[in-house]
This record gives sequence, structure tokens and C-alpha cells, in this order.
Amino acid sequence: ANLWLPFRVAAETWQASAPQTPEGTLREISRAPVRAWWLLWLLSLAVGRTAQTLYNRADTPESLQQAAGTVMLGDLLNLAAAALAILFVRKLTRMQRERAELGTFTAVMPGGPTIV
Repeated sequence: ANLWLPFRVAAETWQASAPQTPEGTLREISRAPVRAWWLLWLLSLAVGRTAQTLYNRADTPESLQQAAGTVMLGDLLNLAAAALAILFVRKLTRMQRERAELGTFTAVMPGGPTIV
């Protein structure tokens, strides 16, 4: 759940913030920014765990060097995931602002009530 729920919440918020068509339905928008952030975040977690394991087992200068390189790779992936998260939030904010400027709107929740 700790790995899946952040993606699920971000993807659903992204889709719910999509611009509406003139008929009042939500436009389908690409979830590529959400997926890219999530995949990089997961990759950074995996590389970080690998780096920690390599560091804990390092007993030679060469193995310490390998562990340090892996730590740096994990940090770079983490920075890239953070940059994508910032881009995601900025685009999401822009979409929500556009929807708010349109005034009252109707959103139909899948399998749920209509929110006005």
C-alpha cells in the first residue's frame, strides 16, 4: 500500500482535475506525468536500498567505491523524481485553477454520486 497508494491518489486527483468538455464531462488526459514520477520514485527507492546493502557489506576500497556510486545514482534518481513531482503539482494546480475559473461544475464520480 505504501508504494501503490501515492500513485493511485495522484492519478485520481489528476484525472478529476481534467478540463471539462462543453457537455460537462471530463476530458481524458494523459497520465504520463504521474506515471513518470511514480516510476522514478520507485526506482530511486530500489536503488537506495541496493546502495544501503552494498555499503553495509563493503569491506574493500573497491566495494566502498561501488556503494558510493550506487548512492549517487539513487540520489540522482531521487532528484529527478522530485523535479517530476514539482512539474506534476504545477500542472495539477493549473488544471484546478482553470476549472475553478469556470465556476460551478458537475463531476460525476464513477459508481458514486454527482458532485455539484
